[in-house]
Amino acid sequence: MLENLFHPISTQRWERKDRFEEYYYKHRCTFDVTSDIDATPLKIYCERKGKNFYATLLYLVSKVINSDRTYRYDVSPYMGLGYWDVIHPEYTVYCDKLDMFMHACTKYDHDFDLFYDAALSDMEQCTQGNGADKASMPANRFFISYLPWRHFTGLNMNSEDDFKCLLPGLIIGKCRSEGGKELLPVSAKLHRASCDGKDAADLFNMLEEEIAKLNG
Repeated sequence: MLENLFHPISTQRWERKDRFEEYYYKHRCTFDVTSDIDATPLKIYCERKGKNFYATLLYLVSKVINSDRTYRYDVSPYMGLGYWDVIHPEYTVYCDKLDMFMHACTKYDHDFDLFYDAALSDMEQCTQGNGADKASMPANRFFISYLPWRHFTGLNMNSEDDFKCLLPGLIIGKCRSEGGKELLPVSAKLHRASCDGKDAADLFNMLEEEIAKLNG
């Protein structure tokens, strides 16, 4: 079982001390990067195995984000700067009946089948209009939204709280067929205090690598 532990760290001893103080306190700054991911193996895998595309993608994104501490840094109102052992995906599911998005949060598990089944159950609740109460969600969570109706080449979404939160957020769009590949647009919002452009590139590259393994 994964532990929801938060580990405080000393800002003065952190290698990103100068950048953290600059971009978290002085000039708060987040940035968004959008990239196409080759999702061809994911589409093939889901069709062959009869798996839900979104639930499978949620697992892969969660696996990548939890594999690197860079994406798990956070600032606790009680303990200050630190990192979580694990962070869970909070994500949106569209409810046709209510014509709006519902929110769910499925606890991440290394075991694909356990996570997948739990995510399907949570998604089903959302399609019925029974989204999760955000007050009941764990603090150690990151955000994902899926827009399956349109491919996009750039996306930016901001809220005042973004500048306080180091945990990542991702928006995913509709696949576009090109050159025999299924290209999936993924937009990642990261905080400049904890991440650089290379960290954004690493996130996309690791996700593409995990997808490629599905049919390896």
